[in-house]
Order: sequence, then structure tokens, then C-alpha cells
Amino acid sequence: MEQNYHALQQEQRFPQVMHAITYGISRIIVLSADTDVFVLMVFYWNVLHSNGLSELWVKAGFKNSTRFIPSHVLAAQIGENSCHVLPAVHVLTGRDYTSKIGTKHATLMTNAEHYLED
Repeated sequence: MEQNYHALQQEQRFPQVMHAITYGISRIIVLSADTDVFVLMVFYWNVLHSNGLSELWVKAGFKNSTRFIPSHVLAAQIGENSCHVLPAVHVLTGRDYTSKIGTKHATLMTNAEHYLED
């Protein structure tokens, strides 16, 4: 039950961001130290961008190691197809409640997006 609640909290950030976009906000910073949230923001970037968002940052880290990660830049670098498979790659390579069976870099380098084709 705890896992479902945690997943729901992560997914709720997307509607909040979409709501902000409807009010003309073009640059958003999501505050989260959770890699699951970061993966979801990269996954949703193309939808958010097509609705008017120009920048999507994730503030991560703690105290002196705080940094701002440009999700929009990463999404552009890895491409739309890789953004679509990123959640699956994340689940397979270690999520908050799953064990790791490989690395994200190795999975993305295998051209994983061809598995999206019919």
C-alpha cells in the first residue's frame, strides 16, 4: 500500500505542472530529491513543451549538494523516443522499490526505443 501511495504522489506533479502552464507559466522548477520524479518529468517533457512550457528544472540534492537539473535539456539531448522508454529503463535499472538488473546508460545505448515499434 505504501508503494502505491508513493507512486501516486509522484504522478500528481504532472497535473500540477499542467495547471501552471494554463496560467501562462513558461519556466517551472520541481522540487524533489527523488529520481522517479525526475524520470517522469523527462518522460512528460514533450507534452509539457507542446502546451507552452519552455523550461523544466528539477531541484535535487540536499544542503550543500543542491543543484538544478535542466530536464528540458536532457530530453532534447536523448531525443523523444528515448524519453518514451525512459520510465521502463528506470524500472529495470533500479527504482525506489525494485532491484537493479542493469544500468541506465547501458540500456539507453542499446537503442531501446526500437522496442516501441509495432
